[in-house]
Amino acid sequence: MRRTIALSPLVLTAQLQAQEDNAVREDKKLTLEWAAGLAGRYRQLHDPVVATYAIAQLGELICAYDPEAGAGLIRESLVRVRDLTPSSFTSAKRRLPIPSFASMWNYLTS
Repeated sequence: MRRTIALSPLVLTAQLQAQEDNAVREDKKLTLEWAAGLAGRYRQLHDPVVATYAIAQLGELICAYDPEAGAGLIRESLVRVRDLTPSSFTSAKRRLPIPSFASMWNYLTS
């Protein structure tokens, strides 16, 4: 009888831990789905500098949840940097989140 009472908290703890693990997996899945949707919206931005910077920041945030998915977004930003020209930074109608190509490159490669 005493063994049963002593083991009961262990069994309950194991069940609670399994439920928490399922909740964490579900949260991770929802976070990645949200990020994929948000990245799709960022790809449609008109200003290529803003789009590249936004995707890179999203990749940085996602790395905490899924390093592989976050690295994919950062890799995509590095590919987008190739399409940027100096005029992309000077012809903007609004203030850019990053002032120059060199700043963008340093941000992405750090």
